[in-house]
Amino acid sequence: MVDTNNDTLSSSKLIGKLVIIQFWASWCTPCIEELPTLKTIYEKYGKEKLEIISISIDEDSLKFQNAVKKYEMNWHQVYGDKKLFNELGITTIPELYMINKNGITIYNREASKDYSLLLLTKLVEENIK
Repeated sequence: MVDTNNDTLSSSKLIGKLVIIQFWASWCTPCIEELPTLKTIYEKYGKEKLEIISISIDEDSLKFQNAVKKYEMNWHQVYGDKKLFNELGITTIPELYMINKNGITIYNREASKDYSLLLLTKLVEENIK
């Protein structure tokens, strides 16, 4: 997929990094509530070892852009590409996945019922090395 900066995001470019994939929308209150945790994780570990990819299902590009700016989401943003969302059969948001450096999914927010994101934070710390 291609992010809003026209960077192509592919699995081959992400191997060797921890990757968090967030499915969200600007109108989704629980999605917005998880942003401070994601921002803290991103600021702590940065781009060298960790990538965050936020995939918006917003229909209104202006609301999407305003939310990204307001919440200072300074990581990869994907808008207008719901292919992965549909392929994974996601029906509700927010949804978070984490993929380890070998490309294996090691976290799913909904499956683990990790609504406080404590498990996500712990797993990032354990796998960032």
